[in-house]
Amino acid sequence: LPPGSMHRIVTVDAQPSVVGSGALLVFVTGEYVGQQFSEVFQLVNSGSYYIHNDIFRVGNTNAFNVPEAAKDVAKQFIEFYYSTYSSNRAALLNIYRPNSCYSFEQTQLQGAQDIANKLPQLPGFRRDACGIMAKPW
Repeated sequence: LPPGSMHRIVTVDAQPSVVGSGALLVFVTGEYVGQQFSEVFQLVNSGSYYIHNDIFRVGNTNAFNVPEAAKDVAKQFIEFYYSTYSSNRAALLNIYRPNSCYSFEQTQLQGAQDIANKLPQLPGFRRDACGIMAKPW
C-alpha cells in the first residue's frame, strides 16, 4: 500500500503451510482507497518469518490475473475444481494430501479424508458464462 493511503482490514484467515516448519498461509481482505482488496501471504519461518509469496489484488477489474507461464495450468485447475465441486465433490479427494489444509469460516481441517468428508456439507456453486469464476447460490 502506498504510504499514507487509507485502508481497513476486514477479515484475516490463516492456516499452516507445508512449505517449511511453522510456515503459514495468510489471507487478508479489506478496503483500500474505496475499493475491496485481497491479499495472500505465504510466510516461512527461518528463525523469523519472511514473505515467501504474496498475491495482492485491488478491485476486480482483471478477473484472471495469472502470469502467462501459469495460465493454462490455472485455467485447467479452476475448471476441474469447480466443475467437480458442483458435480462430484467426493472426486476432489484425489487432489488433497494427508498434509493438505482447508479452512471454511471457523472450521480448520487437515488431511485429505477430513476435507473430503466436509466438502459435501458446504454450500454449492453456480459457474458463470465464462466458466472460470464461481459464485455461491
